[in-house]
Amino acid sequence: LPELLLSFSFPKAMRWASYDIKWARPIRWIVALLGDQVINFEVAGIQADRQTYGLRFLHPDPISVPDASQHERLLSEAHVILNHEERYRTIKQLVQEAAAQRGGHVDENDEALFREVTDINEYPSVVVGGFDPEYLKLPVEVIITPMRLHQKYFPVYQADGSLLPLFITIRNGLADEQGNVRVGNEKVLAARLADAAFFYEEDRKIKLVDRLPRLETLVFQEKLGTMRCKAERLQRLAPAICRVLGGSAQECATAERAALLSKSDLVTNMVFEFTELQGVMGGHYAISDGEDPAVAKAISEQYRPNSSGGALPETVAGRALALADKIDSLTGYFGIGSIPSGSQDPFALRRAALGVIAIIKEAGVRVALTPLIKQAYDLYGGDVQFKNDRSTTCSLLDEFFRGRMRSELTEDGYRYDLVDAVLAGGELDPFDFHTRIAALDRVSGTEDFLTALAVFNRAGNLASKATTDSFDRGALPEEADQQLVAAYENARQKVTEALHRGGNGNGNGNGDASTSNVTTAIQALAGLREAVDYFFDTVLVMAPDEKIRRSRLALLRAIVALFDSLWDWSKIVI
Repeated sequence: LPELLLSFSFPKAMRWASYDIKWARPIRWIVALLGDQVINFEVAGIQADRQTYGLRFLHPDPISVPDASQHERLLSEAHVILNHEERYRTIKQLVQEAAAQRGGHVDENDEALFREVTDINEYPSVVVGGFDPEYLKLPVEVIITPMRLHQKYFPVYQADGSLLPLFITIRNGLADEQGNVRVGNEKVLAARLADAAFFYEEDRKIKLVDRLPRLETLVFQEKLGTMRCKAERLQRLAPAICRVLGGSAQECATAERAALLSKSDLVTNMVFEFTELQGVMGGHYAISDGEDPAVAKAISEQYRPNSSGGALPETVAGRALALADKIDSLTGYFGIGSIPSGSQDPFALRRAALGVIAIIKEAGVRVALTPLIKQAYDLYGGDVQFKNDRSTTCSLLDEFFRGRMRSELTEDGYRYDLVDAVLAGGELDPFDFHTRIAALDRVSGTEDFLTALAVFNRAGNLASKATTDSFDRGALPEEADQQLVAAYENARQKVTEALHRGGNGNGNGNGDASTSNVTTAIQALAGLREAVDYFFDTVLVMAPDEKIRRSRLALLRAIVALFDSLWDWSKIVI
């Protein structure tokens, strides 16, 4: 039990007294019971016992727990709801009812805030406060950010989604009958909103474009230059990515302008005080400056998604800028050798990679990442002394992205062998990987698939002995040779046509691997079965004549290469 207790992991931990151990908070008592018997052990100088405590200012006296089955009930009587899920349900009900009574509602999907409030309260009661309606003139994010992130308040919305001048918070204890807690919370929020209003007015006096020189004083990363340098790189990379995404000339021009201004809000008072508003405030200030609304929208979307499952950019220019920002950072950090290892990822590069994957998947466009990584590397120029050359950086990022996709796809429920088969080769193209694994998953149990797999395995046994897949048809003397060549050429044409259908038309990628296209390709590959069987049953592949032997092996290798244009069949386990 001591080992179990000390094995708990916390985002933040502390030491106390002279003990070497670290825990979320100092351990003051331990209740350890098996039925009515105390389990004897000691941690941090504390002996396990049957004595516990309730909410201190409502029930300061110790509580003796005679039996483990009574533990939860006794704590409840002492104003502690022990069960986490019960506290969660209680808090959610209290908050929702309080909002409804005032003609509003809260964001029921704000799971992070509901969970955090559940974790910091043992005996919840609801408090409803208000603020000056004049503050509703501020951007909505300026109001709800200090509410949610700093004060742990729930904003209250009207039916149309606009804010009411109200907030709901949870008190740890009995109801606030005298209103003192409400008044105190209102004063705190009023001070924060007054600061925000001042920052907003002051910041709008200087345009984003006029803030560019100040970005030279803001370091992006010690070895990677300033934020001004980053903005200038993004100004070139974002429109290039926009074109890959199929953006129009106007959308790419929007991406270019948004990229130039994308980091200017980092030197504003508002973002200095509320760092969570980076990008968002840039969008608001761009509107205030008279910039095109499309530019403002792209600026506001650049950091999306900012969490797993978070909102993604909605516009082509926004996607291009968000991808450029993440690819620039990943390339730079990998170039200088700052690569995540184990649980260490101080620069959130795993999240950046997952963001790239999510944006491309949502866009539904084939995007080969390696050329973009090469371009991002070159844009750093000679001012940055990279540890890794461009080829090494691309290889490291290729492995990194495939690793992230492997984790994501297996978590989505795909078989590990199918995931490995799809990720084993081909371009680094997240959308193509997703479409291929989905198609492979759907067809993997069909008769044509199993027939094709049998053909691959039979051809593959000897194909590895070939040194080339270029065969001389004239050097193949037998009827079985010629039948297999004809069958191969017919299958190659059908597979090529199937996999080249449905391209996104942007010159990046040759088509799509949708289920219908893959089904057609697999039918063509399965159609090789008769010719392959006749070939192996009739001819000696390892013929004494070197020219014949070499051509037969090359033909088998060409067949295997045709199979591998879909995925690596050798990874598939049946």
